[in-house]
Amino acid sequence: MLHLVESSGRAYDPETIAVMTAAFDAVCQSLAGRMNGSDDLRRTLASVILRHIDQGERDPTRLADAVYLELAALNESASIPPRSNGNIGTELSVADVTITPELWFRRSRSPNVVAEEAAMRRLAETMATDPSKTFQVCVELALELCRAESCGISLRERTDDGEDIFRWIAVAGQLKQHLHGTTPRYFSPCGICVDNGAPLLMQRPELVYKYLDVGPPLQDVLLVPLTERGSKLEGTIWIVAHNPTRKFDGEDARVMQRLAVFTATALHLANVAQDWKAEASKQKLLFNELDHRIMNTLMITAGLLRHQLDDISDPAARDAMERASSRVLAMGRVHQIGSKATAANLAEIIKTVCSDLVGPDPRFVLKLEAEPVIAPAHKAAVVALIVNELVTNAVKHAFRDRTVGTVLVSLRQTNGNATLSVTDDGAPLAVNGKSASDGIGLSLVARLADQLAGALNVETKPKRFTVVFPLQHAVPPTMDSAAAPA
Repeated sequence: MLHLVESSGRAYDPETIAVMTAAFDAVCQSLAGRMNGSDDLRRTLASVILRHIDQGERDPTRLADAVYLELAALNESASIPPRSNGNIGTELSVADVTITPELWFRRSRSPNVVAEEAAMRRLAETMATDPSKTFQVCVELALELCRAESCGISLRERTDDGEDIFRWIAVAGQLKQHLHGTTPRYFSPCGICVDNGAPLLMQRPELVYKYLDVGPPLQDVLLVPLTERGSKLEGTIWIVAHNPTRKFDGEDARVMQRLAVFTATALHLANVAQDWKAEASKQKLLFNELDHRIMNTLMITAGLLRHQLDDISDPAARDAMERASSRVLAMGRVHQIGSKATAANLAEIIKTVCSDLVGPDPRFVLKLEAEPVIAPAHKAAVVALIVNELVTNAVKHAFRDRTVGTVLVSLRQTNGNATLSVTDDGAPLAVNGKSASDGIGLSLVARLADQLAGALNVETKPKRFTVVFPLQHAVPPTMDSAAAPA
């Protein structure tokens, strides 16, 4: 810059030279349409900047303002390209209508924090309650916050004919009648803004992009990218001043960028959540199908085992086959418990298991004294297996020589522990607490109690099988350890 003017031997430190250069480059870029390679205008700009530097100014923004003011005194509008006044036969270029540097040199208005935060809350509420209105609410808020006269959102899409375009998917203000209008992806202000990934300020862009000449003049147009890394969202949010006295500034750009980032991020997260929801729905269908197949397999297996009873005459073999069938059915109930919920009411589980085992047989009376106790699904599954074994023992062995009998099952909760007990009025236990016929069943119950971090206690007088276990910190059961006999 200094080579353009006579500095009379004056020396400037590197920091001052950097300030002068920044202001000079910014003004030259914003007024590129006026330069036409003219060194005269460049010397004028340099002289104004140097004079204010000598007067002590070191702020590049104020230096640029001073240049604009002095040029305005010479030419009534320094910021409007003079050729836009209708010079016949002269074609304007994109550079002629691009004045982005002015955005940062214009004196910015003060932020309206209260209005901005209220707008963000409204936008967030819209996204949560009615996401389909997000874009329209966004442009209405931008129109209000930036005191614009038109505002819109343009999103990139490809038509059925393969044309790459931007579509005005939301519009507010004087241009709202052009909702769903389109512009080319390339050779468009939106395309430049998206490609640069930064705010873009234009003045009278319709003088270059003739398809934008759709109504009132576009005196000041500010565009901000509306994109989100990792998403398919690509577009811009833009505001327009039709009144030549309204000039957008750095504060308008900041507000627009905040709206764009907030909207793009929220929409990206909403799209990701929707994708996850669709994938979860797909996985749920697959899980339900697998669950159905597992249950069918268990039921078929239990049915085959019971069908074999017709060919078995040995009492011990029949008893073993019936127990095997009962355990397979119990495993089916365990599977249902684990697949339906993460927690279950133990009282309801016990009632279901006992009803399956005793309910259909008129020889036995079932008494339940179970308090509602909520436990994780894996614990409820173990409890179901324990009840199955203990009640099966009572039905098969305690009433071996009787035609009627009563089975009492109780469940209590005390100080974080659950106490499950099964008693019957059948034959007494042997002195050692178990007989040869039910040894395997009680051994399995003891192993299952270990899975609950509890213990099995067997009383002979009165006869009672009790399992006490904590409702917390039980070890999740494995199919192999729960089903294998000791």
